[in-house]
Order: sequence, then structure tokens, then C-alpha cells
Amino acid sequence: MAGGKVGCVTCHDLKQQCLAEHREGRAANPAFLRDGPYRDVSEQCYGCHTRSAQRKLNPHRQVSAGAGVIKESCLLCHPATPSTAPDSSPKPGFHLASDLNAVCAGCHPVAPHPGFNNRPAKRGPRWTHLVKPSPQMLEFMRARSTATGLQLPLEPGTDRIVCSTCHNPHATDLPGYPAGGEAGTGDYKLRASNICSACHEI
Repeated sequence: MAGGKVGCVTCHDLKQQCLAEHREGRAANPAFLRDGPYRDVSEQCYGCHTRSAQRKLNPHRQVSAGAGVIKESCLLCHPATPSTAPDSSPKPGFHLASDLNAVCAGCHPVAPHPGFNNRPAKRGPRWTHLVKPSPQMLEFMRARSTATGLQLPLEPGTDRIVCSTCHNPHATDLPGYPAGGEAGTGDYKLRASNICSACHEI
């Protein structure tokens, strides 16, 4: 401890960085973690923290059997827990703590991805999908939505395509939120198995 408090030397052993006799071990433990090296850096955390208390909260696990909506899951993406109707069903709303795409990218790697543009940012946007659809495409999307019942939400205020246009972040059994097509099934929670045909005539 450093003066009775957790400090840099609580986790890092300066001797491993500075003393010549530890030189060979530096490649295996470049962050000079105390008692390292560790296979996973988080292993050191369990010297003070219990594993069970440090499990990640899955924001897509939104309903608990018998307990209803898991409000802690909502708060990972939304600034407040959902308001509830008398029947205990949350009222849907497009209220996010920050930019929706940034919220999604906070946990999910986004490349490679269909429509990903590898050009440097200074030459144009890196994403080719996260834009406002052309009037022709918007008309096609609305027609497909009407014909199939598929939901293709756009960002309110900008009408821009966002991650949740193609992926449904909500659990299919979340009360009060209509599923919309296959809505969130499979590994990628796609709104339809062939999501490309929702916007593109293929």
C-alpha cells in the first residue's frame, strides 16, 4: 500500500522494471504487474476482488424469470430505467445515454463488417451503412417493412441508419417491445436472417 491507500505500487512492482536482474522477465510481464506475469491481466485483480462480484453485466439479458425487467441492464445503454405501464410492461422509447452507435461499439468489435469502408477517416466516413438512406432506399425499406412486418428503426431526428436498424438489442421476451420479424435471434441479433434484403433489392 502507499500511505495506507491503494497506489501504483499496489499492482506494479517497480523492481521488475528497474533492476537489471529482472531484465529477462520484462518481455513476459511488460506492465511489470506484481506477482506476474499473468495469462490474463485481470487475474491480478482477483488478489483483491472476488471473481463472482466482477462478472460483466450482459445488457442483452433484460428479463429475469419471475422478476420481470432487469433494470440494471437498461442502465448500461439508457440514462434511466424504463417507465412502466400499469401492466408492468415498459414503454418503448429511443432514449440513450449517448450516441447509439458508440454505445454498441463500446462492447462489440465492429470490423470487419458488411459495408465497412477501410479508407482513412480523412478521405471519408469509415462506415458506409450508418448514413441517412436515400429517398429511393427509404421508400424500398418502408415497402419491405409493410410487406413483412419487419421493424427497421432509424435514429429519431436524423433518420440515419444505426446499429439497431439491422440488429435488435432487446430480448425477444421483453414485455412491451414488439419483436418485429425474427428480431434478435442468432449470434448477431439480426432483425431478419437475410437482413440485406430489408434495404437492398437483391
